[in-house]
Amino acid sequence: MHTPDSQVVMRRILAMLSETSVHAGTGAQLGAVDLPIQRERHTEWPTVYGTGLKGVLRDEAGRAEWDREKTAAVFGPETDKGEGGSERDRHAGALAISDARLLLFPVRTVGYPFAWITCPLALARFRRDAAHAGIGNVPEVAEQPTRDQIVVPPSWSECDKGVLIEEFSYAAAKSPSLGKFGEWLSKNLLPSGTAYAYWRDLVTKALALVSDEDFRDFVRHGTEVVTRVRLEDGKKTVAPGALWTEEHLPSDTLLYSFIAAWRPSRNGEGLPSDAAGVLAELSKLLVARPVVQVGGKETVGHGFVALRLTGGNHA
Repeated sequence: MHTPDSQVVMRRILAMLSETSVHAGTGAQLGAVDLPIQRERHTEWPTVYGTGLKGVLRDEAGRAEWDREKTAAVFGPETDKGEGGSERDRHAGALAISDARLLLFPVRTVGYPFAWITCPLALARFRRDAAHAGIGNVPEVAEQPTRDQIVVPPSWSECDKGVLIEEFSYAAAKSPSLGKFGEWLSKNLLPSGTAYAYWRDLVTKALALVSDEDFRDFVRHGTEVVTRVRLEDGKKTVAPGALWTEEHLPSDTLLYSFIAAWRPSRNGEGLPSDAAGVLAELSKLLVARPVVQVGGKETVGHGFVALRLTGGNHA
């Protein structure tokens, strides 16, 4: 990753657990759904673009009453000033945020309210990104399930006759290493605090590893698609042409973003002076604003996401 100067760069993982469904849209119709969500081009997995995430955090900094100097130092100047302002206003922000990557996707099952699925590619990506962030204790899951197999932790109850995921039945194999990975997620990635104790317990039991191919199919076809209408004032009938469909990432989806911080290009009294200072300010912001709104449809209750910052590497 390119940085403004040759200086210490510190990296973290920002975990995101959706508390409601999330509509981070593309702004364009690509298929049968009028308003689809953002997806990676090559995998077709759902994502949330880093530009949107950075904008969300910048807005939260404003709500937390950061002054303009600190906001500009950490997140960069406002667009109009960065492109055409004075030399003082033309500088890079001290924080880089990647597109969000999908790690756990919620699906229907029997025996639990729902299960989380992941796949070998998602785990390999996470281990790589976690290593960059100085997280070296992520348990490795070596199993490579085929399309008719599923791997579950030893604590998954009653799986001797197979596991039902959505409408598909799988032969199940228990994996102690997947169980350890679930325990690691519970302690290090899911939100802390008593309000999230149920989810931290559930991930140690209702976690499943499927093949990369099946994971792609589940995340392609397992999102929520809802039909929306707009009524005419006073008539309570659908306005002409005001019928459309929206795609949403379901609640209880776990994503994460890779964050890098460096010394701000802009220094001054009360501003972070190095990468550690930038991350300290971000950490304080997330303590004050642990739940943020991502994507559209805020006024109808969509997009609420719980955040947790973890990691500790610099290079």
